[in-house]
Amino acid sequence: MAQGTIHMGLPVSVATGEFSQVSPQTMGAGFSFGAFFPVRNSGLEVGVEMAWLGYGIKRDELTLEVNGQTEEAIRNRSNSMFMFLPTVRYRIPTKSLRVSPFLEAQAGTRFVYTTHNIEVGDHTAWDCPETIDDRIEMAHWIGNFSVGAGVDYQTSDGTALTLRVLYQAGTRGDYARRGSFETDSKGNETVQFFNSRMDMITVSFGISGLLSSFMCE
Repeated sequence: MAQGTIHMGLPVSVATGEFSQVSPQTMGAGFSFGAFFPVRNSGLEVGVEMAWLGYGIKRDELTLEVNGQTEEAIRNRSNSMFMFLPTVRYRIPTKSLRVSPFLEAQAGTRFVYTTHNIEVGDHTAWDCPETIDDRIEMAHWIGNFSVGAGVDYQTSDGTALTLRVLYQAGTRGDYARRGSFETDSKGNETVQFFNSRMDMITVSFGISGLLSSFMCE
């Protein structure tokens, strides 16, 4: 019986279309994990991929009054997205025993969110700074539709290097970007959110292997 495979990848994404027009030079990187199972005698594989992508971090140094004392602090803001992507692949027939190209399509969802926290304490000491005002500034779901291609290069029995290129079309949504956060001389912050389609071009390099490779015989 044909076996399923698992995949672990390191995706890098660049904004395109309206997303790049509203948010120039936006790009992100993260990690992904997927499992795919062949459909007998069809060349098709079905499965699901989950991915996390960070696309912007900003850190500011602040001086705050905490419990009547002046403390040095750092304010962190992070823009991220989590993706849940049911996937269909078609393996292109080839005579090579090592190279296995494929086409793929995905239809799923993205959870787009921006987090905020302030770290108080000596950031040069061994002790971890205290985290205060830890919150999610914004969060919502958008749709995701992807098409792309990839290739597996077999390196040993059950293990392959995988290269993939995807066009990921995201539906319209609100998000923060570089330049969304402004801090005045008193430490007060204002946040501006933007709205557009969130299309991206993603290149991912990873490792794929048969499920049996990770199970005891």
